[in-house]
Amino acid sequence: MKTNKIVSIIVLVAVLVATVAGAYLGLAGRATQMVTVTENGVETERALYRQVAFIPNTFNLSWQEAIVPSAQLGGGAEYVFGAVQGDMTDAEFNKAVKTASKIMGERAAMMAGDANVKVDGATISVTVPGTEYDSTLANVVAPVGDVAFCLYDAATGMFGDALMTGENVKEAGYYSQGNTYYLQLQFNKKGQKALSSIAKENAGNTLYVLQDGSYLGYFYLSEGMDTNLVNVTTDDWTYALTAAVCLRTGALPVAVALENSLPAEGTHTALMNIVITAMFIITALAALYLIIRGKIAGLTAVITLAAQGVVFCLVMALTAISTDWKLTITALILLTACQLLFIAGLVMINDKIAALTKHRALNVALKQAMKNALKPLGTVYGALVILGFAMMICFPAQPAAILGRLVAISGVISFAFIFVVLRVLVSCVVTLKKSK
Repeated sequence: MKTNKIVSIIVLVAVLVATVAGAYLGLAGRATQMVTVTENGVETERALYRQVAFIPNTFNLSWQEAIVPSAQLGGGAEYVFGAVQGDMTDAEFNKAVKTASKIMGERAAMMAGDANVKVDGATISVTVPGTEYDSTLANVVAPVGDVAFCLYDAATGMFGDALMTGENVKEAGYYSQGNTYYLQLQFNKKGQKALSSIAKENAGNTLYVLQDGSYLGYFYLSEGMDTNLVNVTTDDWTYALTAAVCLRTGALPVAVALENSLPAEGTHTALMNIVITAMFIITALAALYLIIRGKIAGLTAVITLAAQGVVFCLVMALTAISTDWKLTITALILLTACQLLFIAGLVMINDKIAALTKHRALNVALKQAMKNALKPLGTVYGALVILGFAMMICFPAQPAAILGRLVAISGVISFAFIFVVLRVLVSCVVTLKKSK
């Protein structure tokens, strides 16, 4: 009995200390080493190494370095492009600008994980998360992106007419091998048929790839070539990257040029602050209700609630850092719903425990409450896991797949904290009460 009491004390203290420390670090962050630097002739202390906050809050925005909000929620760097009308009519130009803005938004999202696009006449503004100018992003978003496959005419010293175009490409990517860079192309059925015909007539020659009329790379043609996959050798990784992105999104119907870049505010910053504030209020009210309704069991439920919040936010931050995932409006709503489901489940089982303790001991009430709640809560959290896996399967290698991973993790964490952590904590309290 004495051993059980010691173990219970150790477990309770360890969980409480870890929760308090995790909540503090998650909300405030910490500087691990300071250094003195000179700014405008004034010596100022700055953090050389630091841990940023990872629990979303409104008073310490360093958490946005761990869980990066989308351009709509957190703002970022804005790139302003001007479209060139040329000989298009006003109606044609307006339509082309709208189409171009969508394509440019897709390209920026591929590079930065998220993008917010606005159109004002001939001006297209693309905002991506992050505050520093990224020349690579600007260079990838701006090209028209017309790709052509041509033979070289040694007699004229010029490239011939396009034998295939970007419309023949189904998918594109790029990779490096040593100091050599490759644009990997997967052709559609029409492109594969055209390539086979070109290779048959020009076996042993080189087929050159041009983007917007400029040399991009090359690959060799061989007799009997019947494949839908080729690797184009390029001189620079930026060439391969730009071509891959442009081929995935399609060409712009109008030429654009970068005019300016500047910091930008998010268009829905208030929404994020409202949701964060509302969640803190709901969590605080839920904690107060748990204590009033469940007393000792409610207190352990509050510790469980706090620990789960710390762990879930930490998992979200670690996922964001390792995958360059962005907190979009959709993700904010869905993850908030997941957390509300956990709070609701915890309140429900605490109510069951409180009702059962009127007629039986706490440990017996806990066991019965867990048994009664297993099916309904197991169904809810199991549905979250299934939804998460469905998103990962339906949207592979996309931000939605990463969001699906977080939804699935939320279901697992919610179930584990209610049916494992809460049970352990209440059991420890029961052990301490019996040993008195």
